[in-house]
Amino acid sequence: MGLFQNDFDIKKIEPIYNNFDIVCDVLNSGINCVCHGDFHADNILLDNGRMILSDWQNINISSSAGDISFFISRGKSSGLIMNEDELIDYYCKRFYYYSRVNIKKEEIYQIINASNVFTSFIHWPFYLKGADIDRVRGIFENMLNSFYKIKS
Repeated sequence: MGLFQNDFDIKKIEPIYNNFDIVCDVLNSGINCVCHGDFHADNILLDNGRMILSDWQNINISSSAGDISFFISRGKSSGLIMNEDELIDYYCKRFYYYSRVNIKKEEIYQIINASNVFTSFIHWPFYLKGADIDRVRGIFENMLNSFYKIKS
């Protein structure tokens, strides 16, 4: 029996597997716009006080809150300390400024939760091979918690 099966109850992820359409519905709802697709702190460069966004190979049309939810999810999983609520408030204000469309914070939180589930379920197994068991457990628990926030 592998490490995963000894330390984690695999039955806990069956509801995600059996109801993954819920995650997809959230990720495909709302207003769509051009998104960077890989928006995180390492792709923000400074040049004489100007911020430059790099690494555009994942550009796509997706949810208006996709980039900010990815930024927060990636930042938190990397240990970046941020005031999530303040960041989302700022994002909502700037999005309205440029689009004249209001985005509700609850919509962003739903997308963050769906993104956490999607990324954890689809991508993290590859990246977590050989990782410290506490890191794996943290990602696993975050995925479960995010899924149940979507379902409720």
